[in-house]
Amino acid sequence: MARIAVIDDNESMLKLLELTIKAPERDIVLYRHPEEALLDILKEPFDLVMTDLSMPRITGHEVIKSLRAKYSKEELPIIVISAVGLEEAIIKAFDLGADDYIVKPFKKGEVRSKVNLMLFKKDEGRPRADGDSEEHSILGKIGHFLLLELIGEGGMGAVYKAKDLESGRTVALKVLTEHIARDDRIRRFLREAAILKEVDHPNITRFYEIHRDNDRYFFSMEFVDGKDLEDFVDAGKRFTEAQAIDFLIQAASALDYLQGKNMVHRDIKPSNFLFDEGTGNFKLTDFGLTIREHDERFTEDGILMGTLEYFAPEQITGELSVDIRSDIFSLGSTVYFVLAGTYAFNDPEDRKVLHLVARAKPTPLEDHRSDLSKEFHAIIKKMMMRKPADRFASPAELIKALEKIKK
Repeated sequence: MARIAVIDDNESMLKLLELTIKAPERDIVLYRHPEEALLDILKEPFDLVMTDLSMPRITGHEVIKSLRAKYSKEELPIIVISAVGLEEAIIKAFDLGADDYIVKPFKKGEVRSKVNLMLFKKDEGRPRADGDSEEHSILGKIGHFLLLELIGEGGMGAVYKAKDLESGRTVALKVLTEHIARDDRIRRFLREAAILKEVDHPNITRFYEIHRDNDRYFFSMEFVDGKDLEDFVDAGKRFTEAQAIDFLIQAASALDYLQGKNMVHRDIKPSNFLFDEGTGNFKLTDFGLTIREHDERFTEDGILMGTLEYFAPEQITGELSVDIRSDIFSLGSTVYFVLAGTYAFNDPEDRKVLHLVARAKPTPLEDHRSDLSKEFHAIIKKMMMRKPADRFASPAELIKALEKIKK
């Protein structure tokens, strides 16, 4: 519970500030008389003090001076509140030990951001209990987000674990790389955000907001506290048959939802599935290559995009339009990797990988996992047939087949 002292001789201003910064897990104490506030704060420490500078009996400068005689900036952040045109008073407040300032009339969003930032920095400096995973460092700030950790990087940009200073929640923040922010890349980035905004499914990462800060574009989405399936394999782990069936049912449920939206993901692979340790759900992420069915298979640049080892044959040959059955093929290659620990189409040369995928001739999964049931092997084979017509016709049909063999 964060304790915040707000000091102002104007009762209406006190109430307005209370409404502005009110949030769960906050104890906000209002003081019209600074002498009462000082008695309480010097006796029992608070997490943050907000004080007006212009008060009749004891000024905000005197409040800061008294508090700094006992508490350091790390121990007690102080935000001062000032009227417009009192720059000298604000400078003096900083000289005495204030951390930040607010000018009246204030913008509510700005006040919330400043308060959240002060509380976050103070909390960051506290000793952590064993097992506490809160980040100890800040990589930077963009808009009203603190960048805590780089969690992924690609050709279009980077994804960070970030703190939203307005809502207080932890998010995943995807940021378009500045040096590639041309018009076509910006359009593609905004298209991904628009697609994510349309979808709402328990096995797809939830979209929050699109943002722009000067010439920087970024959007916030649900932060999933867990690892992706590529990390799972890198750690030496493999799916059991029961785990693989559970994963496939969840993944196919996400694809079934996308099919209902007339969408094809086009980038199904292990690193795009996150396991949410809190809910036990697998979450599909990264919609940068998602298109409507029967749209062109190439990006605007005319370059085939994606990860070769998880392509469907038609993505390479161009013989047929890409549709949801292409995602089913890629999902088969994905679960193959998590079962076997290696690619279904494996060769150090990309050219040879393309040839193997185009012919749909994977190394038999039985060579790696003889412990799996014949029925399950048959499902994986059907998912990875060369011709789309020979695969499962829909994710719903795949789910039905999996449910039959689920124990």
